[in-house]
Amino acid sequence: MCIRDSDIYFELMKERVMPFEFAFVAIVIAALQLIGYMHYNELDVDFKDNVFTRVSDIVSIFRIYPLLESDNATVYWALQFVFFALIILYILQLIYVHYSIRAKKFFVRFPLSTLRNMSSVFYWVLTGPMVEMFVSTLRCKEGYHVIDTSLKCWTGVHIFYCIFFLLGLVLFTLVCLLISILYNESRSISTDALARLDGSLEPYFFLYRVLVGIMAVFISSTSANWILFILYVLGSFYLLLMYILKVPYYNKNVSITYGICMAAYFWTSLIFLLLKALGSDSYYWMTTVSYTHLTLPTICSV
Repeated sequence: MCIRDSDIYFELMKERVMPFEFAFVAIVIAALQLIGYMHYNELDVDFKDNVFTRVSDIVSIFRIYPLLESDNATVYWALQFVFFALIILYILQLIYVHYSIRAKKFFVRFPLSTLRNMSSVFYWVLTGPMVEMFVSTLRCKEGYHVIDTSLKCWTGVHIFYCIFFLLGLVLFTLVCLLISILYNESRSISTDALARLDGSLEPYFFLYRVLVGIMAVFISSTSANWILFILYVLGSFYLLLMYILKVPYYNKNVSITYGICMAAYFWTSLIFLLLKALGSDSYYWMTTVSYTHLTLPTICSV
């Protein structure tokens, strides 16, 4: 008897409980990670000032990777291995659940509850940090790794790390695509705050975050970051448009939270693009003009 991936996630969905508090925190963290890519300290722009630096320090907490760029090589590699181990643990639990569905006498609930929690955290919270960490293995400066300055690039150890952690990125991407496609509640259930009528936006939202995460690591510090600014505006506009057209979540408070976050992301992306185009040298101007008028996108979302 063949057990499909959909059967495994069907088992996970049976007793899924998603409180509003988790949904709120998860959506806000995902949005702050996206906004954090624009507030990257290595961003090659003229409008970086003290206010920009302060905001960057705050949003970097949710991205994790920028916090490790100041010679924290030991923590950097240790965290990479932890992320890789989490992916392998997730896959092993999928295999066990697959087997236990066929052999009922081996069925236990613990792997199911663990998979539920890991699925939500992977998709909403760890997508940005894991993608940035894994692809940053390839970043070199003057022949040495940008964080582990004792590691010479494209030597035996570095090549091994690149292959190993890029494999981690591929596995993580495949796992999260499964989660985004199959781990969605389409019925209006009071115990699931993230239940939504149409889950087709979930894979796009994941792949978009993977794309901007990879590009932010490699392009932010170059003159080609124009591409990033345009991508931010187009991506955020599409996310906001899909929210307006579909109002995705059954839970009104979750839907409002998501809409406000996407509106703030689009508003910030648009202002950053204008600052880049006008050659402004003051981020403070953006904070006073943009964020003091943030009520406009907020009202539109609500």
